[in-house]
Amino acid sequence: MARPARTGLIVLALVVALRAGEPTPDAAALRARGMEALQEVLRHVEADDADLRLRSRRLARVIVLDYLEAKAPKGMKLLPGRLHLATSGVRMEGGFYLGRTEVTRGAFRAYAKKAGLDAKRWAEGGEALPVVAVTLEEARAFAKAKGARIPTRAELEFAATAGGHYLFPWGDRFDPARVNSRDSAAGKPEPVGTRTAGASARGIADLIGNVAEWTETATRPGSRKFVVVGGSYKTWGRARFETYRLDERQRLPDVGFRLARSLPPLPAPKGS
Repeated sequence: MARPARTGLIVLALVVALRAGEPTPDAAALRARGMEALQEVLRHVEADDADLRLRSRRLARVIVLDYLEAKAPKGMKLLPGRLHLATSGVRMEGGFYLGRTEVTRGAFRAYAKKAGLDAKRWAEGGEALPVVAVTLEEARAFAKAKGARIPTRAELEFAATAGGHYLFPWGDRFDPARVNSRDSAAGKPEPVGTRTAGASARGIADLIGNVAEWTETATRPGSRKFVVVGGSYKTWGRARFETYRLDERQRLPDVGFRLARSLPPLPAPKGS
């Protein structure tokens, strides 16, 4: 491989420094042209030179994740999927944005008033508490108004287990102090994100405990019953998934929801 092809990657290495928080001279400019830099990197992801190929793939991943994280809606975190790289382009299989916390009562009350709903049902409780006693239909309507959707069971399990690598959001060992469940005897919902030690590595709070959460996963095709996951202050913390199977019109005092959004399409390489 000719030397000039390698030197192009030296400049792109500055993007890695951005991710590490290291100071660089024109950091804003480099970040702004990250996806432009990807075009150069993709030229080498199938190179015969193994070292160049590996470094190119690592840089491509950094640039793509940086792009997707910059596109994350307010209050949401990126859960990346499997990245497929080729000289012809890049695509991500799976991956989505997920709300950092459960939807709060304050946010839902504000929506209910604008939507002309009878907000008395959600009148009690602090603004930062998770909203409960919401039907799946109401949760869907709220999500649609926010340009979002309700996550699936698989998406919430992916977030809560780091893609199947852990039993719990923080690791493999259960710790009742990290989760608002029957184990910790709180006996009621807490403001979202209270137990910071129980958050996932990506900073997503209350994936188990506090209140259980609606999903868009039906118990069977065509059914009006949907899976509710995550457990709540009423359930044992180890029972994380399929906490309830509820009709989409039901309400429970320990069932709320959080939002999800699909990833934006990745820009196609120039000339494709």
